[in-house]
Amino acid sequence: MVKLYSLRGNLSGLVELSIMSWNDSSCAYNCSGHGECYNGTCICEIQFDGEGCFTTNVSYFIGFASVYFTLALVCSIQLVMCIVAEYQRMKGASLIGACRITTQKLLYFVVLLACILRGTYFTSPTANSEGWSSSLMNAYYPLLLSGSSLVACFWAEVFHLRDVRWEKPQFLSKSFLAFATFNFISYSLLLAEFLAVRYSDPSHELKSFFKQFFNGCYAVLLLIVVIFFLIYGFQVFFKVQGGFLIEGGHTKQDDKCAEMTQLLSRKKKLAYFKHIDTSQLQQSRLGLLSQALMLSIVVIFLCSETLSEFWKKKVAQHSRNWHDLLFRVVEIGVALWFPCVLWNCMSPEQLWILNPKRIIKKLDMDIPHSENNEEENQLSSSTGYKQT
Repeated sequence: MVKLYSLRGNLSGLVELSIMSWNDSSCAYNCSGHGECYNGTCICEIQFDGEGCFTTNVSYFIGFASVYFTLALVCSIQLVMCIVAEYQRMKGASLIGACRITTQKLLYFVVLLACILRGTYFTSPTANSEGWSSSLMNAYYPLLLSGSSLVACFWAEVFHLRDVRWEKPQFLSKSFLAFATFNFISYSLLLAEFLAVRYSDPSHELKSFFKQFFNGCYAVLLLIVVIFFLIYGFQVFFKVQGGFLIEGGHTKQDDKCAEMTQLLSRKKKLAYFKHIDTSQLQQSRLGLLSQALMLSIVVIFLCSETLSEFWKKKVAQHSRNWHDLLFRVVEIGVALWFPCVLWNCMSPEQLWILNPKRIIKKLDMDIPHSENNEEENQLSSSTGYKQT
């Protein structure tokens, strides 16, 4: 019996070996290095097609290029309408003044440029083997970092700064240096990647190393953005806290007067909670969580690309194709989020992302005058300071 089982084991091993060798020899040119041979049939990577995976998958590239160029068109229309609306609101009409940088305009422009670059990449499928195409592909990530970090910095100012009219179009003030430094790092990485891949004429192994290294760098930077995006988004739209709820500027006061002013501000914030627009609040929370989720998925995918040597060869080609397709769809979702939440390009004060006071039913809160007068009288009697 032992000999019989041993004979069966040897025969099954020979059969498997013969099948494997038959599979390898039956696929044309070993699927051109762009797929796997299975039962004499090439299962191509999603970017390639044909019996021997020689030709590019035209539908794949045309589909994604069409989506990105459509998004670029939408963002360009929104940007133009935003400039026109601001031009019409100006007392002294000035085209230069209407084109001044604001948070809204910069977000439109960043997403527009990102979609154009990614659409250009997908319209040049034959350039995938060229060195510059890798940089063109990855140029999408610094631009997404710019848009997402701009939103995070804006919300940081919303949370920390007081007495700012957020319903008016504006740009960063206190957080501009942090925003500029962070973006300098991300675009420096893009330039370094372009120089390394383009001019060093590396081997295939070195190209793969560069791709994995820079993907890992973008993943780390994107993770940092997601963390601050969630921190300040949670404070503003979940806990409903921040300087945007505090109105009325004050001059320098003594310590006791400052304490009373802080107490008055707390009472006013309690009055705000009675006038929360629940529907708008839930919409803002949904928008915040959806973008944070998609950004987190992009981070996971970039990390998986960085560690591709450890898992890709162990996974079937079908699964890898689904992985790539899901990755590209989520990347589109991240870009699509911006024109969706910035839908009202004519009236930015109506957008929760740019004016968090939208979660309040009335921007000019009608706090009872008797309550205000009583609190101000307490403040005046305790400190000798009269609010104006």
